[in-house]
Amino acid sequence: MKKILIFFLIGITPVLAGDKISKSTYAVFDLDNVPKIENCKNRSLTAVVGDSLADNFMPRLEISAWGGESRLAIDLLPEGKQSVVSAGIKSRNGRSGIECTADSTMSFDIYTLADGDLEWEVLLHSTPQSNILYFGIETDNLNFYYQDTTCFPDDIEYHGPEWAHGSYAVYHAQRRHNCKLIQGRDTLYENYSTGKAFHIKRPRAFDNAGHAVWCNMNIDTVAGRMTIEIPHDFLDHAEYPVVVDPTFGKSLIGAWDLSIDNYRHTVLWNVGQVKTGKGEITGAFVFCNVNGELEGTMQVKVHSYTKGADLNASQYHTSSSVVDVTDTSAHWVSCPMSGQLDDSTVYIASLQAYNSISNKLWIRGDMTAWGDVKYANFENWTVPGSLGGYASKNDGFSVYIEYTNVIDSAPPLKRRRKILSLIEPDKDGIGHPAYSWRE
Repeated sequence: MKKILIFFLIGITPVLAGDKISKSTYAVFDLDNVPKIENCKNRSLTAVVGDSLADNFMPRLEISAWGGESRLAIDLLPEGKQSVVSAGIKSRNGRSGIECTADSTMSFDIYTLADGDLEWEVLLHSTPQSNILYFGIETDNLNFYYQDTTCFPDDIEYHGPEWAHGSYAVYHAQRRHNCKLIQGRDTLYENYSTGKAFHIKRPRAFDNAGHAVWCNMNIDTVAGRMTIEIPHDFLDHAEYPVVVDPTFGKSLIGAWDLSIDNYRHTVLWNVGQVKTGKGEITGAFVFCNVNGELEGTMQVKVHSYTKGADLNASQYHTSSSVVDVTDTSAHWVSCPMSGQLDDSTVYIASLQAYNSISNKLWIRGDMTAWGDVKYANFENWTVPGSLGGYASKNDGFSVYIEYTNVIDSAPPLKRRRKILSLIEPDKDGIGHPAYSWRE
């Protein structure tokens, strides 16, 4: 069997592929495409199609983050399809990917888009027996949050892309924020930032005549199943082939612009989301903008907290400086702050913001509502040192804190030879590390 050595273009490792199925037909997509740095744990979002160690091609997609700490694996063949008859390399718009044929009725392609997102196209070559496709899934250390605009509070305005409603924002199940972990003479950087791993955009179906329709998607991690429902009427009148296109977005910022019309609080640093210990808070970042000529103001505050207690029993600890926001384009805004952390105390953080009625401050976020903090009064929650006003249970705002954690008694890590800086966020929501050499 003739085999060709193929080098993928951007962020994809070399693979072997032939004119028939080869056990070496697989691809690795480096979606973040940032350099790997010793003693620095970044998200490093990676997608793998196939398995280089399997005896036969595996029609399976695995997306992992933070060195495999969190992952989603999807069976690319829906229930009812047993195997593929061919698999190989296909170029799409100058970018290489994988194409597979299940049988005469179905095939699929996986490749990266121009913006770096991962596209999974399911091609239906004839009318399927059912309008619902069921795919088996496995997940580790991830939370999936369905994005339903009807769940936003009445007092909050929002806008986002068409694909956001009915999509899933996928977050690390436990961690967020950036930690500089000091153990003896060594330093480890753990960069979880917003805690967002990726976003599964709402799929759309297209027929050969250019007609399109939105599909419904459901992810059930308990049952281990991902479901895509295509409208019956569309399939009955479509010109085949039909393409269904789930897309995996790589941005670590939220999908929605959420308005802040008054003071608003959200629990950002929740129990278990950080390695609380002796250390120091060094700053906070918020992804936001304003939509008018007047400025908005915001502040990040940290409080000590007793797990299971009401928030109004928490104690004020420290605040960032009050930051004025004037830019109409969304970007990361730095909120300088400092404060010592004690290893016997649990801390939470809140975002408090304000703008005038004629000018709106927009903060990017997803609908998550995660966390186990109790609210004494959801309508009028105030905490010591707060600015008062409204409260939001949703803590999916694109905000994170940078802090240090010092562990004096821990065994030293491997001796490092690089002095690293924390990840500096860019406008696209992806952090890019910087470092300098030191002998």
